Amino acid sequence: MTFTVPASKASIRQNRFEFSIEGSAKKYSLPKMKFMPVGVIAKLQAVEAPNLLDVLNFLGTGPAATAAGTLDGEQLDVLFTAWQSESGVTLEK
Repeated sequence: MTFTVPASKASIRQNRFEFSIEGSAKKYSLPKMKFMPVGVIAKLQAVEAPNLLDVLNFLGTGPAATAAGTLDGEQLDVLFTAWQSESGVTLEK
């Protein structure tokens, strides 16, 4: 008997972290960290002091990565902290 791995629940809204940038009506979403692909986690472990842009680029989140790339360091840090908090996971920055 072959075991079938169930589909990921990363796309379900409750398993995603949504954010917007002040002054813009556009919304972005990322999977909560629990639902990041293992390959992304492995890439992050290979990077010394990964930051949010590393995470976004490895996830292949074009629009979210582009939006985050417009933020300054303080804004990026706040976004990263909020995503970790919502995810219930902490990554070292």
